[in-house]
Amino acid sequence: MCTFNSIYHQYDIVWINNPVTDEEETHRMRGDHYGIILSEDCQNAASGTCIVCYITSSLSRLDLKSNVILQFYDGLKNPCVAKTSTMVQLDNSCIERKIGSLTDADAQRIRDSIKFVFSID
Repeated sequence: MCTFNSIYHQYDIVWINNPVTDEEETHRMRGDHYGIILSEDCQNAASGTCIVCYITSSLSRLDLKSNVILQFYDGLKNPCVAKTSTMVQLDNSCIERKIGSLTDADAQRIRDSIKFVFSID
């Protein structure tokens, strides 16, 4: 059983001060973004890191099962897309604040999307 306390919890929607800047040449998301914490609370607290997927306001490629549309969340002004194929591990210090938490239904859609990304039955 986990005895660590974490300020960030699995399926929290957070604002990320992304360490990848717009000037860097990379295929990773650049600039600050919203994201969803995917890692479990114990891991977040014990390691000082979180695994997150980015959220984008670009409603493109909705045909991909790794892109999950999210809407009706306080703090997210418009419908957005959670890109579960862009998971990254970030230091907890990169997370500026919690915006909200996913509903149970959206958390399940995220889990289903991750299963698709990794071909998990």
